[in-house]
Parts: sequence; C-alpha cells; structure tokens
Amino acid sequence: MRARLFSLLFAGFVAAASAEVSAGQAYLPMGQARGIAVVDTQRDAVVGHLPGVPSGHGLALSPDGGLLVAASLAAGATMEAGEPEHAAHHGGKAAARESGGGGVVTLIRAATGAVVARIAIPGPSHHVAITPDGRYAVATLMRDGGVAVIDLRERRLARVVPTGVAPNYAVPAADSRTVYVSNSGSATVSVVDVVTGRVRDSVTVDAGPEHMVLSGDGERLYVNAAGAGAVTVVALPEGRVVRSLETGRDPHGIALGRSGRRLFVALTGEDRLLAIDLRDGSRTSRVLAPMPYHLARVPGNGRLYVSSRGESRVWVVDGRDLGVSASIQTSAVVHQMAMSAEAGQ
Repeated sequence: MRARLFSLLFAGFVAAASAEVSAGQAYLPMGQARGIAVVDTQRDAVVGHLPGVPSGHGLALSPDGGLLVAASLAAGATMEAGEPEHAAHHGGKAAARESGGGGVVTLIRAATGAVVARIAIPGPSHHVAITPDGRYAVATLMRDGGVAVIDLRERRLARVVPTGVAPNYAVPAADSRTVYVSNSGSATVSVVDVVTGRVRDSVTVDAGPEHMVLSGDGERLYVNAAGAGAVTVVALPEGRVVRSLETGRDPHGIALGRSGRRLFVALTGEDRLLAIDLRDGSRTSRVLAPMPYHLARVPGNGRLYVSSRGESRVWVVDGRDLGVSASIQTSAVVHQMAMSAEAGQ
C-alpha cells in the first residue's frame, strides 16, 4: 500500500513538473555530469535532470518537441546491458564493441527522460542537428571525417557521408534534405544531401570553421571561423562567400536575433559577447567572463543563453542591450543547447 501511494505521489509530481515547464524549455547537455539539465525559460531555473547521456556534447530537439538526440563526444562508448530492445535487435552492442573507438547517439523522450534507443556510430561526435521534417539526425564525426545520418523513423544509422577534415557543426536547410557541414580542418563547408548521401558542393571559407547559423530566409549562412577570428558569410544556394566579418579571438557560439538583423558571437578567447548589426555593420559588446562558449537564442522573447567554458553556468542575456539578467548554475559545463519551439512565447 505504501509503495503504491508513493508511486502515485511520484507520478503526480512528475506530471506537475511537466506542466510547469511546458510553456518553454531549454535542454542543456553537460558532458561531465553525464546528463541533460532541463530549464524553465520563463523562470530561467533548472527544473529537472535527464540522466544516461555519456559525455554528451551535441544535442538537438525534434521539431515536434518530443525527441532529444544526444551525441557522445567520447570515443570507445559501448552499449550497456539493459539497452532498449530496438537497439539490441539492430546489433547495437556488437557494432559499438567491435568498433573499439566508436561512438553512441542517444534518443530520449523529452517529456519523460526515457531512453528510447542508443545507436552506434563510427566514432565520437561533436555536434548534432535534426532536419525540419524530423526524419533525419546528422551527427558530425570529427575524428572520422564525415557525418553520420540517422533515420529517426527507423532508429538506425542510415549512412555515413565523408565531408572533410574534422567536421564540426551541422545546420539543416528548410527542404529537410540539405545539410551544411563545417569542416574545421579543411576550411570548407560541405553541402550534403542526407537522402542520397551525396556531397553536392564544397565551399571554401576562412580558417577553422566551426559553429554556424542559417538566416530565416535560408539565403545566408554565417560561419564562425575560429582560426581567422571572423565570421564568413556565404550566399545560398549558389555557395559564394560574400563577406568576412572580423570578430576577435576564438569565436565559438553564434546566433541570429529574432528579426535576423543582429548577429551574436561568443568570443571565448576575449571574454566578450559581440553583437553585429547586419544592416549597417555597427557593433556592441560586453564582457562575459570567464570564456563565453555555446550560444542559443530563446525563441519568442529576445533573450540569449550563453554558457561558460570555464564555469558551470549559463548567462541569461537581453539581446537588445546585452545586459545580463540572470545566471543559471549547472552541474557541469554546458555544450550545444536545444530549445523547445514554444520557449518564451
């Protein structure tokens, strides 16, 4: 009787917590903490923790908000006993063990934190993206020179596409088959067709391309070039470099404002957050210390979440004046953040 009463109370608590954060949620992967912090973006407060993500660095949320895709940065990850039945049916244990230095992508129900599947991929992955139709996830394989394309409907590795040296970041286009991949060791951006597995084009950009963001109309791709201290602007679909915006040392996280008129760049090497007006080129910046790192815009309210590479925290920044309104304490350093589509609205 006591056990049943406890179960009912616990279920009620979980339901209440889910309702409490449904207005807007951010998911913050914390590699060293082996989990994901769930943040209520209305209150800028941690309200939950999703465990079971080894060395989680890359993270993406499906367009319907139901599924999280988490990529492991550590090599040699193996499937554990008690994995979901689907993974066992597709040989997940054998594939991970035989690869030796393979990696794992974890699929998680966002509402409950339940692990749906673990999918073995050839190696460690830096970042991950999901196509707008929710069909494919793309994980960059920095060691293996390509991307792993995962079929989320069938929950399996569909194909591996070679792209270049040290692929870092992936950004999908609106057509749900084109994905742009930055290759930091090749100074290129690959244009990948995830359905056919073909690289349609390769664009040479400034040195050390890493994080990227695509304009709302899909006509401009902004590429952080960490090796050049700049943002390369690529015109699409022709794949032509039209501009290089000097930023400062070690640009890392990047995001566009709600209107698409301002570009925000986290300068890890200068302890600064930079905002560039794309209409007239004017700039504002503020000190954020130590080491501003990953950057994400909270949809609907003009705020930014900026993680620190040197501390376990995320700053909440007003996109209008770069003022810091809050600091969210986390269990470990936060990497690629994922926002629910309705967050902050």
